[in-house]
Amino acid sequence: MDEGPDYGHFHYGLFHAVPAMYQLGGKHWEQFFPTTVSTLLRHQGPRGNWMPEHTAENPQQFGDVYTTALVVTALNTPNQLLPIFQK
Repeated sequence: MDEGPDYGHFHYGLFHAVPAMYQLGGKHWEQFFPTTVSTLLRHQGPRGNWMPEHTAENPQQFGDVYTTALVVTALNTPNQLLPIFQK
C-alpha cells in the first residue's frame, strides 16, 4: 500500500479491499487496517477530502466527492454500518 493515491484505482480498490479484509479478520485485519488508516491520513486534503488519482488512463474523471465517499465508507467498515454486515 505504499503507492498511495497516485496508484491507478487506489480508492476504488480500497473500497472493496477493506470490507474483505475485515471479514477475513485476525492478524490480516490487524496488520492491514492500521496501515491503511495511516496511509489515508497522510494523503487527506486540508478540507478533509481525498483527491482522485491522476493517471494517464484516468485524468481526474471523478471529483473529490466520489473519492472521499469511497474512503469514508471504507474507514467506517469496523463500525458495521453497511447492510453487508447485518445478520
